[in-house]
Order: sequence, then C-alpha cells, then structure tokens
Amino acid sequence: QLFAAAGGAACAGSVRIPQEVVKQGCMAEMYPNAIDAVRTISEEKGVAGFYKGAVATISRDVAWNSLSFALFRVFLEAFAV
Repeated sequence: QLFAAAGGAACAGSVRIPQEVVKQGCMAEMYPNAIDAVRTISEEKGVAGFYKGAVATISRDVAWNSLSFALFRVFLEAFAV
C-alpha cells in the first residue's frame, strides 16, 4: 500500500506541478493570465520550467500519501464493525 501511495503521488504530481507553476506565477503577478504564463514559461525555460520545485513537491506528497494510506488502514482495522 505504501508503494501504491508513493506511485499515486508521483503520477498526480506530473500533472499537478505544471498547473501549480502557472497558477502561482499568475498569483504573483509575473504573468497577466494563464495563457501568457504557459507561453512565456515554454519559450524561456522549455518543458523543465513547468516542473520547477518538482522534487520538493513530490517528496512532500509521497510522504503525506504514504502516511495517509497507512493511518487509514490502521483506523479501518481498529474501528471495523
């Protein structure tokens, strides 16, 4: 189950991280809108620009998902009817 949690976090991160990079760039007023953010990031940094901070984000998510799955299992067994 821990490996499933880690794999799920890594797969979800591959989609969520680029979206977060674009969203945070817009919120910080680095770009006027999402379309301009995507265009600018892809032109200036390429695909790698969309994955800035990926290692930290995936490390956090893998740990959290693994803990969540483990605790869910413990609670499920402890409170099973």
